[in-house]
Amino acid sequence: MLPLRHICFLGLLIMGQSAMAQDVLTGDKPVTYGWDQGRMIMPFRTVNELILIPVQINGSDTLQFIFDTGLENSIICELEADEVLELKHAREVQVRGIGSGNKIDAIQSKGNSLRVGDVTIPDQDYVILSNNVWQLSRKMGTRIHGLLNMHAFEQYIIAIDYDRRHLTFYQPGYFRRHENLDGYTSFQVDICMGAPCIDATIHTVSSSSYPVKLMLDTGAGNALSLDTGSLPGYSIPEGSRDCYIGCSINGNIKGKIGRIKGMDIGPYHLQDVLVSYPDPQAAAPGEAGQGPNGSLGAELLRRFNLIIDYPDKKIHIMANSAYDDEFRYDMSGIELMVPVPYEHRYIISGIREQSKAALAGIRPGDEILTINGTPSDQLSLDDIYKSLLGNDGKKIRLELLREGEKIRASFRLEKYI
Repeated sequence: MLPLRHICFLGLLIMGQSAMAQDVLTGDKPVTYGWDQGRMIMPFRTVNELILIPVQINGSDTLQFIFDTGLENSIICELEADEVLELKHAREVQVRGIGSGNKIDAIQSKGNSLRVGDVTIPDQDYVILSNNVWQLSRKMGTRIHGLLNMHAFEQYIIAIDYDRRHLTFYQPGYFRRHENLDGYTSFQVDICMGAPCIDATIHTVSSSSYPVKLMLDTGAGNALSLDTGSLPGYSIPEGSRDCYIGCSINGNIKGKIGRIKGMDIGPYHLQDVLVSYPDPQAAAPGEAGQGPNGSLGAELLRRFNLIIDYPDKKIHIMANSAYDDEFRYDMSGIELMVPVPYEHRYIISGIREQSKAALAGIRPGDEILTINGTPSDQLSLDDIYKSLLGNDGKKIRLELLREGEKIRASFRLEKYI
């Protein structure tokens, strides 16, 4: 792990270790990226469906953050040696994430300026982790400096257009004067743990139905996560499998993954939805009759275009081109990491036991040189993962580098859940 070093409390200096778019309100009218009257449009890109946006803090160089609507506190988790960040009003703290585990050292900083595109927002707070516990850049294949929560933009109305890959920030007065919500379904939302939450209904394979309150969590890669302890009488479906769900400050979160018959969000019905069930000690702190009962992650949210109206506590959603996509889970059992972001080197960091890849003799530490004949330097991490989400029975041929020796391995994808 890479600790943040060279900390000076004189203002707090932290150095790390080694177009065009379409406006959701005006339909097809083209507008230039940037601030225009009461709105600002900016592009974003995604990795594993997580939204990445460029930001500046107190006039810093441009940093890349995950836009995370489910996060209570914005977090800075990794910086390189040549990246300098000045932060204000800092104090040492200890933090602990969900689940069990020891607290870790961190720094809390208040009163900072945040710039996103042409929007400058004062008085922002950050937690700076002393250890790079998540290794996000290596896991996502691109530089990730931190996670930005929804509070930074609570004075704006934000439209997330997954189809066109852009965010639009509206001043509320401008939005009210020009709003055209044809095709959208509107919901009143609650604010749960600082995040917008909506009501939905889930349907189990045994034909039972459960009303649930779900947090909108653009920073979670899964489709749906449920805390079974907050749902009396609910049982994890038969056939669910053990899985790695994610990571918190304290380490990896494990649990199970299964499928439900479907779920309703207003008029929308989604079928055969993948559901993650975190181990009880890692689940969201909900109680029966209270919320949230879980969260909607990026794999589900990407099927909609969203307008989050934080000032009026409303959300407007409309199905997009991804709405009918099948909910798929990794069929290979391979986990990857990138030693240095942008270098297109992909190392196998883990293998699911008894998976087809494991039975083919593939090992942690192997480096992928080609996949189905395509050299790895022509692929992004997203490209590789998408190829491993192919159809059941698809053949995967790998050329690997193991301890200086080139080897070949092949296997067929197999539906895990």
